[in-house]
Amino acid sequence: MVSALLVFLLFGLLQVALFLYVRSIVSASVSDAARYSANVNVDSDAGGPRAHLAIGHALSASMARRLTCRSGDDVDGVSGLATVRVECLGHIASIFFPIGALLDVNVDSESLKETR
Repeated sequence: MVSALLVFLLFGLLQVALFLYVRSIVSASVSDAARYSANVNVDSDAGGPRAHLAIGHALSASMARRLTCRSGDDVDGVSGLATVRVECLGHIASIFFPIGALLDVNVDSESLKETR
């Protein structure tokens, strides 16, 4: 009985660690893609595919397929400056179904658009 409880606790902790790891990698990839697509000679829509590619390299192709990444032009609400926004959302791979079914990944990043 105690061993079943310990196994349940172990899988719960592993799921939380996996979630935090995946969210960290996705956050770094989205931030990099936002900075890339904010360059002068780069289309703002290039951020989504770049984030998707970076996630595929850092984690796996199957994990990248679970996430949808998109990007586009936006305007900062406070300063009114042009920005590029990249957003990725989806579900993580579950190693323990009752907990994993509740965890979604939703990360976005903004970067100021360079102008000449």
